[in-house]
Amino acid sequence: ISKLIQCHKKATQNKNTLYNQKLADVLHAEFRKVYPKCPVGPTVLLTKCYIFRSEIKNGKLILRDTGDLDLAGPKGSNDTTASQQNNPANLLGRSWTPEMIA
Repeated sequence: ISKLIQCHKKATQNKNTLYNQKLADVLHAEFRKVYPKCPVGPTVLLTKCYIFRSEIKNGKLILRDTGDLDLAGPKGSNDTTASQQNNPANLLGRSWTPEMIA
């Protein structure tokens, strides 16, 4: 998800110089550089990106900030609180043992 959002940021920057191409096609080309075997088409990929961004904004999806994302503007505006980290429904920080996967 984080790579998709990063590719979207690059695609929107590149779109300013590529006036005759759709954002979905530019995003797809950027994403295929990272994941060449991605079977998802341009329109679906852009839709997924917007869905993930909306879920992040609404707090339904929380990504671990690795320092390379700027999802919500100024640093610290997207930090998770202690209550979010202790929420059992939150997958952030959850570790899976081989027994749990089997």
